[in-house]
Amino acid sequence: MSLLSLSTLFLVMVAGFWLFAMWRVVASDHGVAQACFVAGYFPLAIVVRLGRTFDAMAPVWAPFLYPYAWVGLAAVFWAASQIRLTRHGLLIRETPRRMGALYLAALLLHLGVLLAMPLSQGRILSLYLMVPPAMVLLTMLLYFPLCWLMGRQAEGRIDWLPLVLLTLLVPLGWFKLCALTVPALLNYG
Repeated sequence: MSLLSLSTLFLVMVAGFWLFAMWRVVASDHGVAQACFVAGYFPLAIVVRLGRTFDAMAPVWAPFLYPYAWVGLAAVFWAASQIRLTRHGLLIRETPRRMGALYLAALLLHLGVLLAMPLSQGRILSLYLMVPPAMVLLTMLLYFPLCWLMGRQAEGRIDWLPLVLLTLLVPLGWFKLCALTVPALLNYG
């Protein structure tokens, strides 16, 4: 596999995640989830504009290059109105389960990045910013177990123990795996 085809594969993964997130939001037919998705674009575009003042088009293309950040910001807005903390875990109100699982996966991704930052001396932040395909795959690795867990509960509740394990173990394991594989992929070319 050449470097060009590998780059194309990574670009298709990022674009595929963006399309999947868009499809999940539209298919949910949930007004709050849709409004949060649209609203998530603007803070990301503003931050990119402030960080890249020399590139006038960066606020337009950057949210599409970092769809996990876009979905993460949308998830913060969504969580403010749709998640209720209970003694037994998180209770997701009025949101279709698969849509809630996508937003919750994005929240867990970002929480895992924040919690793992002190342990990695900044390498996790570098991975977050420089390797979007890895973050897209991690979000999907979190999404599928969350769909399964939410499907088992009648009221859309997730217990604390699986939530904490998914937040801590999956991102840390994924970051360790990426720390080993990304240099190998970069040396491949």
